[in-house]
Order: sequence, then C-alpha cells, then structure tokens
Amino acid sequence: MYNAPHEITLVLRDTIEKGKYIDIMDFPYPDNLVDENGLFYGEIVATLVTSPYLDGTQGPEYCQTDVMLSMGTYDSIKERDLEIATVRNPYGRNNPHNVLLSSHYQARYRKGRSSSGFSSERQLRDESLKYHPVKKYAVNLHEMTEAHRMRSLPSARKWYLQLKSLANYAAEQLLSNAELAQEFCLIITISDPHKQHDIYSAVTRNLDRFSFPHSNIKLHNENRIDLRNSFGEDHEV
Repeated sequence: MYNAPHEITLVLRDTIEKGKYIDIMDFPYPDNLVDENGLFYGEIVATLVTSPYLDGTQGPEYCQTDVMLSMGTYDSIKERDLEIATVRNPYGRNNPHNVLLSSHYQARYRKGRSSSGFSSERQLRDESLKYHPVKKYAVNLHEMTEAHRMRSLPSARKWYLQLKSLANYAAEQLLSNAELAQEFCLIITISDPHKQHDIYSAVTRNLDRFSFPHSNIKLHNENRIDLRNSFGEDHEV
C-alpha cells in the first residue's frame, strides 16, 4: 500500500491451523535502510488481528487461541533433521534475533521516559502472556541497545517473519486442529525516519526478487452529502 516514497505498508491475510505456522525466510525488508556504520535502521509498526476461539467459561482466559508474531534477522539458512518429531520445516535459521522483543531496546524507551511515540505502543503489548485478538508492535531500530544493534542489524544478515498458531489446553481437548483454525490479518508499515530513501520501490523490488505474489491496494473514500436548498429541493454531492 503506497502512502509516500519513504514508507510502505504490507498486508497479509490468511488462515492458520492450530500447531502450524507461516515462516517467511526472505522477508523483503528494504536493503537501502542501512546507516553509515553498515547497520539496518528504520521504523516498523505491525498490527496483528486474529479471530480467536472464545470460551466464556474460562474467565479472564476467554481467548483460547492466539497467533504469535516474530520478525527479525538471521545469519544464514541451515538444513534441519526431519526425523526429529518436533521438526516440520527442513530449513531453519542460524543465529536468529527477533527485533520485536522489547528487551532488546534501551531502558529509557521501554519505560516511557522518552518522547518517542513508540514507548507507549510497546507498553501496550508487554503486559502478560494472556492471549489477545489484537496486537500492535512499534519499534525504532535505532533505539536498540548497542549490543543488540551490533548483533542483530549488520546489513549482511537476512530478514524473516514467522506467525505461529497457539491454543490453550482446554480448547485442544474440545476441538480439532481444523476447528481451532484462526483467520488473521497482519499489517506492517516500514518507514525511513529520516525520509531519505525510496522504501516503497526497494520493498517492491524485493517482493519481485523473492517471487512473492503481490498486488497493490488502492484506497479511496466516497463521501456522500445530502443538501437541501431554501426551496426544499434535495441535492446530492
């Protein structure tokens, strides 16, 4: 979705069954968002909305299913042993780092003592492990601690995105995996805080390069206003 050259919004909608996941090993993060030190930078805002299975008899844990989002960088792809019962994907990641984890960011941003608009958003999602149907993540990579920046953001690293379906034990006992399937919509906006680079074109090129089927989303508003003149005649604008 186009808003301005220095940012892009990606929308992913799908359905995911309990115990399964979507693992994108070549996430199209803009390769021109690299600073003078050879480190990735940028602002990422992600909103994840799901349709969980609800059970009112479970009290505060009425949301019985959840979708977990992780996004970050890794060194390289490795082959995995499919003979191990818990391994389902023949490929994995070497040395992954999830950039959405608040523990990777400096304390003054995490505690809200900064004027950064990302502090309050980060606090909204860092409350507990309770399942939530709507989650919002907002990070500025420059706010990472120095150690995590050096570990996570060198421009030679690859980007990934993973969505994983979860369910509480009570729901697992009542329903099948198919019945616990959840629809979701993930909206991710990536922007250049300095407004120096053409992020929209860079991500679009990477979508083509990594063979992602994609299409543009065009938004328009249609406002209809009924007006009545002094003669009592109705007009529509």
